[in-house]
Amino acid sequence: MEIYDIVQYDPLERALDERVSCFKDKSNGCKAVEECLGVAKRMGHPCSDFACVDGVATRCSEGTGLDDLLDCEWLGLECRGESPWCYSAGEPCDSTYAANCKDGVPYECRYERVTRGLDCPAYGLQCYASTEGPYDTAGCGIPFKGNCGDVVTEGAFRVLDWHSGLSCVDSATVMTCFNRSQLPRDCTAVGEGFTCQPAKDLAQRQYAYCGLASECQPGDPRVATCEGDSLVVCNAGRIEKIDCKSLGFDSCNAEKGTCSPAIRDFDL
Repeated sequence: MEIYDIVQYDPLERALDERVSCFKDKSNGCKAVEECLGVAKRMGHPCSDFACVDGVATRCSEGTGLDDLLDCEWLGLECRGESPWCYSAGEPCDSTYAANCKDGVPYECRYERVTRGLDCPAYGLQCYASTEGPYDTAGCGIPFKGNCGDVVTEGAFRVLDWHSGLSCVDSATVMTCFNRSQLPRDCTAVGEGFTCQPAKDLAQRQYAYCGLASECQPGDPRVATCEGDSLVVCNAGRIEKIDCKSLGFDSCNAEKGTCSPAIRDFDL
């Protein structure tokens, strides 16, 4: 549901999300993660120190003892030796750079680089720049108009989170709450065949959402299960079975609720 409902401000998170569609043509298991996202895990030796080599960042993953590798350059980002991971490859900047808006897009200085934010008008939002507090910030928002956030309040400004809608305006539109102000969302723009699924019980976090059905509640902490070699998941409100072997895995791990072999098979 994060793919459908959350738009990331962070350049790295956004770069990864934009490449998710690559998986639809893959059938080679975990290798697809490396090919689509430039992400890999390295096992079998002591964790490495932070490093940047030819645009690829390496760091020791906390809690697993495995190396995380991320190809920053391939993602259109920059690997920084003094703090190796992937950052915006924008122009250098410092504390004197004032956060600003250009054509509805926020710009600010993050990690010593000018960082471009989201196209706010594309989401029905406005760009705001703030100089309050210790750092200048810029992001997407909406003017305060009411108080629709008593039951649920949607995120805005830095991360756009649409997962918990208030109600259905019609079959194609869900009403959400941004900054305590109502804001409609077009379900047809979320995914093919998506319609508004009505809220069942807001108090129980059973929100309205853009989805394919109402057989299950997206975002519930339900654990995926196995039926033979198939993984059973909740996809946009529709229960679906995915043949693990068709994706290049050997089987479905009933204990972990994943296709196998995968990183979760190991006790780390």
